Amino acid sequence: PACEVAGCEKGFECQAGACVAACDDMTCASGFSCRAGVCEKDPPIGPPLIIEPFAVPPLAPDVGRSLLPAGASCPCSRQGGATEVTECPRGLGQFAAANVDAGGGALSLNGVSAVGFSVEIPAGALSNTTQVSVIETDAAPPGGLVDFSPVYRFDPPLDLDVAAEFRIGTENAQDVIGSLAVYAASEAGAAFEPLADSIGGTGFMGASSKKVWLLVVGWVPGATLSGCPTITTILPELPGAVCTGAAEEWLGCGGSGCAVCSQSTAFPYYFINHSTCDKGSVCAGSSFKCSGSCPAPTVEDQTYLPGTCEGSVGQWDGCRGNGCTACTDALIGFPKYFENHPRCLANPGCDGLFYTCNDNCPTPTDADK
Repeated sequence: PACEVAGCEKGFECQAGACVAACDDMTCASGFSCRAGVCEKDPPIGPPLIIEPFAVPPLAPDVGRSLLPAGASCPCSRQGGATEVTECPRGLGQFAAANVDAGGGALSLNGVSAVGFSVEIPAGALSNTTQVSVIETDAAPPGGLVDFSPVYRFDPPLDLDVAAEFRIGTENAQDVIGSLAVYAASEAGAAFEPLADSIGGTGFMGASSKKVWLLVVGWVPGATLSGCPTITTILPELPGAVCTGAAEEWLGCGGSGCAVCSQSTAFPYYFINHSTCDKGSVCAGSSFKCSGSCPAPTVEDQTYLPGTCEGSVGQWDGCRGNGCTACTDALIGFPKYFENHPRCLANPGCDGLFYTCNDNCPTPTDADK
């Protein structure tokens, strides 16, 4: 008799006169996914959608970087032109793929490191069943990065409603001189930027993100690194500090132990009084140990230290109060000035009276427009 009359067994429901497996209150077997209330066999999983060589994007120009102790070198790297050794193996092209639905899922591969690579996509991250694949590529990392992992690529790029969690094994012959982070390019054409919640363990780094195309682990030096042909400074150098986070220091940095989170201090002269510290970006609620070169702010950072903010010979007349406070009415038409010169403070009350600035507040240029 038709199931409308006779009913169906537990775990089945009546659809168009036939009993079919229901999955609203049960888990589908391996190889099946719940679609419209019915367990249906998953389509076959193929290789990643793109496996041809591809252009690796650069690092973002404002990433935090680590300053180097004397004699720092790079024994090995996956950079093009660098000596390749077993401690810095390039990826083998291994990949993993799965159909992931609204209930979430996970992928992992062993790869070249002892820990390998894994990603967990939580429930609610995807609204529809999507084929997700990740490949351990043999691509060189972005220039300027001291690499501690191969470059991993998602095809298609992840674009999730809830952040996925990544765990990436690390391999390199050298000790970690700088601050390791997971760097991600969110989509084709986007630059690599450090993920703010990067955190390390023995032999691996973890982080999370909603949008990811490429991932790699590494750190960025603030000066040319001996032994790495293509790893040179990509930002102005800051002399005289080692930027590894120190156990006894405060939680106020991100990207490196010298990149102090811009929301970490309300002390206006902190970056002037601590010239080896760099003003980082807002750390999105995640901050890490600073280096000993960037101590916690104190009441002394409410003002400048003697000899640091006097007018500098040859500088322009655009400050008032002291040489580190530039007049906003002298900078009309230069909206990026204070972003480009983080050690210069804004003075909105000059009333047209301008005096000689310090080198922390240089003459505005077209780059500040």
